[in-house]
Amino acid sequence: MDEQQLDAAIAEVVVGLIQVRRALDPASFRYLIGSIMVEIDEGLEVALERAHRRKPSPTKGNVVPFPGATAGPPSQDHGVEP
Repeated sequence: MDEQQLDAAIAEVVVGLIQVRRALDPASFRYLIGSIMVEIDEGLEVALERAHRRKPSPTKGNVVPFPGATAGPPSQDHGVEP
């Protein structure tokens, strides 16, 4: 779907909600809105998980370097002077 189709779909949903609000009693409409909000929250969680998912680099391995780590062998100097 392109942006205009997505906007049209959202507008259709909003118009439908307004029509339902006029047809339902307030308590039933609150339950309907509650269930819709659960679905929206679920969609947001999926979107956040996808946004934060780490994508492995094809050129690097799956090892995550520690901040400040160097690529050489560990130093034998432990900060003690002889």
